[in-house]
Amino acid sequence: MNEQPVWSVGLVVNDAELRHLSENSVAMYIMEATEGHYLRFSSPPEESSDFENLRMEVAASSAAVAEDRALGIVYRARKTAGLPDRVVPVAWVSPQGQMEGGENFLDQAENLLEGENFSLAIVAAEIHLDAQVKTMIELAVKGMAPDFEEVLLQHPNNLRIHHFAGRKMVERFLGLSLTHLPEWEEYRAHLSRRNEAAHSGRRFEEEEAKQSIAVVRKTWLRIADAFRAAEQHFLSPVNS
Repeated sequence: MNEQPVWSVGLVVNDAELRHLSENSVAMYIMEATEGHYLRFSSPPEESSDFENLRMEVAASSAAVAEDRALGIVYRARKTAGLPDRVVPVAWVSPQGQMEGGENFLDQAENLLEGENFSLAIVAAEIHLDAQVKTMIELAVKGMAPDFEEVLLQHPNNLRIHHFAGRKMVERFLGLSLTHLPEWEEYRAHLSRRNEAAHSGRRFEEEEAKQSIAVVRKTWLRIADAFRAAEQHFLSPVNS
């Protein structure tokens, strides 16, 4: 049996609609039981209109199929809840790189931030990015250069963007030059904080942890978008 990968899909639903969905037992059943994967409601940060507040995870053969599947589930749930028809924006689609129970390390970073464990929040944010980058590079290599998979993926540095080799892999297989991103210097500052926290036990304050989480999120979503574009070239449109 060829088990399909699981994808995390972030959707943008306004607060009023979110209340209707979460308070309607049938709508909730549709969202929770149709795929049997993790479902998460959250509050967007201050005045952000494109931040997901509904996240679900679905099994699919590709990011495109995952998006269609997630939207299909949400539209069925909306209809059940009596909500009017409208297009639900998709904030992102990313391959699953998560902890047991559906929570990922970026969720953990947010939880640690709320608990005032600022240095650990910085470390957790970077773990999230490491896991996501590794997953996306592996999928891209398997799709684009399967004959070289064993050679390319056996070197850990090829899967880490804080190494030159990993950045070249992202550039080669995802078509994204990380060092040209507008937030690259912010990411380097975050990485420096992460290294000091992890290796020297340095304590950081809330603002620095917030900056780290924000730039990790930006960098992750840039890479996820690049992966989505690259995927069109190495996966056939299987709708299963």
